[in-house]
Amino acid sequence: MTTITSASATSLEASARSTGGHSGAVRAGVVVTALVTLFLGFDRVIHLLNVPAVQRATAELGQPSYFATTIGCIEAVCLALYLIPRTALWALCS
Repeated sequence: MTTITSASATSLEASARSTGGHSGAVRAGVVVTALVTLFLGFDRVIHLLNVPAVQRATAELGQPSYFATTIGCIEAVCLALYLIPRTALWALCS
């Protein structure tokens, strides 16, 4: 585990204040998180609703019909883990 010393924490705080609290990297991170969240949220919903396009794609892949719902549930768990800051690392590893 990496610890932040008081000197580096102070420099991080000074950097955040000088940039108004939002650097380009922070904004890019927020945009990427929003895009990932929107995509996974949409994909989760269509899998849980089992729309006809998902049914056809699942059948073309030779998977059982219940597989789409299972994928939707797994996506819901991964999205929740990704959005909760303390567990975000686990979602990225899976």
